Amino acid sequence: MNPQTVAQTLRQTFVAEQQPRRAAEAMIKQWDGVEGFLSTLLKVCAQASLPVPVRQAAAIHFKNLIKDNWQIKYANQKVQAQDRTPDPLHESDRQFVVQNVTAAAIQERERRIRSQLLEAYFKVVVFEFPNNMSSSMQVIMQAMRSGDQVKISGAAAVLRQIYRKYELVKPEERKPLGPIIDNTFPVLLQLLKQVVDADADIVDAIKSDIAQTFFSAVHLSVPQHLKNNAVLAEWLQTLAKVLLRPVPQSRYPADRDAWPQMRIWDAKEWIACSFVRLFTRFGRPSMVVQVKEFAKNFLTNCAPVIYKVFMEVLRARANGQYVSELTLKRIYSFMSEAVQESTLWNLMKPDVSFLLFKSMLPTLCITKEELMLWRDDPEEYVRRQMDIEAEFTDARAEAGNMMSEFIHWRTRHCLQPILQSVSAILNNFKQNPSEQSAIMLDGGLYMFYAIRKYLLGSEKLKPSVGPILVGHVLPLVSQCKIGFLQARACRILAAYHMYPLEDEPYRVAVGSVVKHLLTSKDKPVVLAALEALNYLLSDPERIAPLLQQHIAMILNKVFQLVDELPHEDVVGCATSLIECMDENIKPMALQICQRLVQVFVRLSQAGDNDNDAAMAAMQTLKTVAALLYALEKHPEVISACEQVLKPLIEMWGPNMFEFEVELLEIFTVLTFYPGRISDYMWSKYPTVISSYTDWAGDAMSHLVPFIDNYVSLDNDRFVNSPYLQGTIKLCEMVLGDTDKRHHAQHMCRVVESIVSNSKGKIDNAVPHIFKIVVTRLGAVVASEQKAIQDYQKQLAQAKANGLDTATGLPQEQVDLSLRLSLLDAVAVLAYYNPQAFLLMCEKASCTQMLINTWLSSLDAMVDNARHTKLAMIGLITLMSVPTSQMPEVVRQGMPTILAEIVRTLHRVIQLAIQARGEYDDDGNLIDSSSASSSSKNNKDDEEVLFEDLDDDADADGEELEAFHRRVFVSGADYYDDWDPVDEDESFDSPMARLDAMELFIATLQHLGRTNSQFYNNWLNSLNNDQKTALQLIGNQVANNNQDNDSNNS
Repeated sequence: MNPQTVAQTLRQTFVAEQQPRRAAEAMIKQWDGVEGFLSTLLKVCAQASLPVPVRQAAAIHFKNLIKDNWQIKYANQKVQAQDRTPDPLHESDRQFVVQNVTAAAIQERERRIRSQLLEAYFKVVVFEFPNNMSSSMQVIMQAMRSGDQVKISGAAAVLRQIYRKYELVKPEERKPLGPIIDNTFPVLLQLLKQVVDADADIVDAIKSDIAQTFFSAVHLSVPQHLKNNAVLAEWLQTLAKVLLRPVPQSRYPADRDAWPQMRIWDAKEWIACSFVRLFTRFGRPSMVVQVKEFAKNFLTNCAPVIYKVFMEVLRARANGQYVSELTLKRIYSFMSEAVQESTLWNLMKPDVSFLLFKSMLPTLCITKEELMLWRDDPEEYVRRQMDIEAEFTDARAEAGNMMSEFIHWRTRHCLQPILQSVSAILNNFKQNPSEQSAIMLDGGLYMFYAIRKYLLGSEKLKPSVGPILVGHVLPLVSQCKIGFLQARACRILAAYHMYPLEDEPYRVAVGSVVKHLLTSKDKPVVLAALEALNYLLSDPERIAPLLQQHIAMILNKVFQLVDELPHEDVVGCATSLIECMDENIKPMALQICQRLVQVFVRLSQAGDNDNDAAMAAMQTLKTVAALLYALEKHPEVISACEQVLKPLIEMWGPNMFEFEVELLEIFTVLTFYPGRISDYMWSKYPTVISSYTDWAGDAMSHLVPFIDNYVSLDNDRFVNSPYLQGTIKLCEMVLGDTDKRHHAQHMCRVVESIVSNSKGKIDNAVPHIFKIVVTRLGAVVASEQKAIQDYQKQLAQAKANGLDTATGLPQEQVDLSLRLSLLDAVAVLAYYNPQAFLLMCEKASCTQMLINTWLSSLDAMVDNARHTKLAMIGLITLMSVPTSQMPEVVRQGMPTILAEIVRTLHRVIQLAIQARGEYDDDGNLIDSSSASSSSKNNKDDEEVLFEDLDDDADADGEELEAFHRRVFVSGADYYDDWDPVDEDESFDSPMARLDAMELFIATLQHLGRTNSQFYNNWLNSLNNDQKTALQLIGNQVANNNQDNDSNNS
């Protein structure tokens, strides 16, 4: 392909006439898949005689083709032929690029073009270096030794891309970097020494690229090259010179906003970042394991040097020199860590006053540039204040954190001076309310904000908070006319909202905040008041009476702010208001609902790049859910809201994947609280569940309560509709997918809901459900057995090699939580029809596997009340089947199964006693029953199955009754559950509401009547401890029945 033809076509894409421009664009697009086009684009980039715009257009198209398509070749190697993606890049073009792109990027003099080539180069390096780019390092080294600053700059930039490849990879993947560092670091150090005192744009670029390369090398590990103390010291000394060298004022552009983007400040920022990284990651002996010697040397010899360099930068800034925000942030970050080390603290002591009051305090104050922005463009000021990305570059926030760290680690030296300074600043403003004292007051209030956790967390210091809030902060909120101080004072109220103000100051605070929110002309003050109100709403009992008369105006104002400034924090205040004022929301519910729908529709259409709008849209949906929850006692209003929400519900589709969780929560509330499901919401059921396979694959946990509403609230309609088969099909797909273990756990809940709510109604569907569940359970058990066998082989091999350990069992092969969830589904199927269940087990030849898996899993279940309860009900139900209808394996195992039920129930009771938490002076759990039981059994040397219990089961009657109701009746867990599926407290089922203990005693009584011989033999086979436990269970059930009788009477 002719480069001149391509260049001329690219030139045509710039012409004003529409027809030739579109024709050229179409031709370029047509060439994308033509062999030789990619190579020709690189040739066009390299032709210095061509106009820069043409070469830049070629570079951009070259970069885009590589970024979009270079990985396709390697992705196709991992899939079957029929699943491969067409690759528009030909192998000849790939080879040409690999061989020539390094030199092209190095030799390019135009920065705009080189930046495009470097992006493409990095993509190529990720896949081709070092295997297919062995000559690249030679080209780079030649350029760095050429003496030509353009080539040196290009080589440093290209080398930086190679280092970037290894910056975040695993240690074993970083091995190729070692020899590269050994070869390039000496050359880079010499280059840096040569240019350290030079001032020019191209020199700044060299400094910046070398600084970034150094950071990439030390980001995750200390290179062997730098473990040489002399080499490390030489590098740090040279980098420090670059950081300390002042930038001539003549080099700064007229636009101050452009100063941070200067390449020299880019270099200084990377140097500061590298210093901080080395110290915090590898330079503190108490925090490292693998590089102890390096850390000791660094802390003793290098960290003090870095501290002195940073102090010099801070003193220069205090004297008026410019220091970029990011560089300052890195320095403060270093100081926050350094204060913890006694070696550095000894150096810092004389400088504490300077650090706190000459460096940090001015940083905390509002700047003149911010005041101008407040006055000239308040919208932009607010946008910057609410920009979440600012946290990564904001030196002010880091200075506040540094102050907090100083107080935490060096309280005796720092707390009193800070409090005295805050008091002096506050009093100075009262006596002399000038502009300068107002600016200093802003910094002083920020200091007070920064130390809030320490003051509020100390009972000794907490009383000092009140006088400052009442005597200084509240007057600023209610009386001050200076906007930025009003805003700062409102944020102080937000930060100290947990402090218990007296009634009158609290009333003043709330009234002033509401007044600013509703009437202030300064948008930053309005937003600060909104923030304060949001925090004050965390105490609804106290604030609700004060807001009752203003709730409509406040909500209208909040929605107005959402229209003007779509941000999740603004919408979040509406959520807090609704949750706090739920009793006052009913009259306005439909209006609020309508407004929220309008807001969401507008925000959701803002575009993919508007993250603030997307987050605000998500918060809007949360507000809708909060509104519906607030109306739970008014189902008729929720039904009316459904009509208003239809435009929102109709938006459910692939373009809503960002909001799938929030939308599903709304759907769940709409189908639950009204007590019945409308025909409209019934029509949405198949659309919602089918979306799981299309685009809503991450929403499984929220699909469960949505499906359960349809199954449980209108079961007859559900089981007699096509929705039953559609839901079972979904269960089959999810449980059959071995890659989605957590989704399978959630789907077990769906099985439980369908089967337990439809007892006697879905006989034809149960065998299919049984097959789905048992097939997955069998696969899980087989995988676990194989993993155990492999582990035993590893262990034997390790012992044979003289090692003590072997690799542990992989989580994906031994997945206890999934096994227990599947056993929950098995229990529900057994409960549905125990006789039919056993017949299905026999037909599938899985009876032995199921019983063995069930019994062997009971110990793992005992710490989870829900798993235990379902297992107990399932096993107890099987024991109710006449022995003549039992399979042989079950009939022979009945004594063992019954004993395991007793053992498990007893262990659960013991856990309840342990949860009560009574311990002796030695820290041992007190069990009042153990002493008497052990005295009776101390002559019995036979191994017993249970811990000893007092014969008098009524001694713990009150405790056991409370536990019994909490766990076995309500189904609530009595510990912090580790299973993510069990975090869904909204899910319940008829089976989960059964009384396991009562069912067990009833089953035993039935067994005694229908098979007395077996029953008596089994009772006689129990040892004393088992009999005691059985009596305890029986007494508990009797006590509960008596209580129920008394309550009924």
